Amino acid sequence: MNEVLNNFFEIMSKNNKIGHAFLLCNTNYEIISEQLNEIISKYLFNNQKIDENFFDLKIIRPVNDQILKEDII
Repeated sequence: MNEVLNNFFEIMSKNNKIGHAFLLCNTNYEIISEQLNEIISKYLFNNQKIDENFFDLKIIRPVNDQILKEDII
């Protein structure tokens, strides 16, 4: 996952096309959390150290492998 996301954000960054919101999905956050945090920090927050309480970042974890509309709202 790291390589695919990193390539995506690298291309978007070079073209100055990084959007204001992203929805990234994976059923096991624990597996991808470290890689995802590195990519988010690098491309969206100018290498700032971030965590789940960062004000511009919302991580919604699935319950029973589902994320409901109400969870996003």
